[in-house]
Amino acid sequence: MALVHSRRSFLEHLLATWRILADWRMPAAVCRAGFLHSAYSTSFYPDALFRLDERAAVRSMVGREAEELVFRFCTMDRRGLWDRLARTRRRGRWTYPDRHRAGAPVHVARKTLGRLLVIESANVAEQSSAGDGGPAPWMSRILRWWTFLDDRSLPRSLSERPCLTPRADLAAIEAYRLALDGPGRRVALLLDRAAALNPWAAEPRILRALCALETGDDGYVRQARRGASLLRAWAVPWDKRLTVAAWTGLARRVEGAARMRASARPSLAFVRAVLDGQAAQPRWLKV
Repeated sequence: MALVHSRRSFLEHLLATWRILADWRMPAAVCRAGFLHSAYSTSFYPDALFRLDERAAVRSMVGREAEELVFRFCTMDRRGLWDRLARTRRRGRWTYPDRHRAGAPVHVARKTLGRLLVIESANVAEQSSAGDGGPAPWMSRILRWWTFLDDRSLPRSLSERPCLTPRADLAAIEAYRLALDGPGRRVALLLDRAAALNPWAAEPRILRALCALETGDDGYVRQARRGASLLRAWAVPWDKRLTVAAWTGLARRVEGAARMRASARPSLAFVRAVLDGQAAQPRWLKV
């Protein structure tokens, strides 16, 4: 029987986590560990692909360094761990609680702990969404964790160190939701608000570009390009009702709208219907 994770197969989640880490240009061992990050079961996921006495088999597949990260990720008690790390500035020896030994502290190098945190970040970013697949406040959560990381340990796809408060994250989601659900005359203002509150989310900018296209505002190209750039940097959608590839396809279609006949251009009303599940995805979004 196939294992299930976040309403789909466990394998899909593992592959997607690996892909995010690869797109973040993490070291090969970190990417491989991301692919098997829950292989021995974890604090939050009880199903295991391998028993702990099968570590040698896992080591032969992904290598010693990657398997060591997998083992640590699976045996550490992660409940509240990253939030505690983000609040501390202490130096010296670092520890995490071993969930198999009643929380006994396990000493670990800061570099290793940082790599485990990056794996957790990809894991959380990949699966976090609202009940309908729309945006959830995962960005502020992992960006707070990243205060523990030095600049060299951050995803190399990001050109700067992002910052986002939980309040701004939630307010951006609310504005974005209202933009998609509310009357047309307020859509642009609400999308502008969502992008201002969370400047790291791509989707409000892409939909704002679509608004600008429909009103004849030349700024649609700039907005679409910025949205596509953010998607490349995160390698995971904020609004998971469409894939990264589909959101990127929409951004490119908006950017190239000047070369299309009017009937081939995407419309905001249609995209809203697709996101609400009231319209089937067109072929150019099925990627």
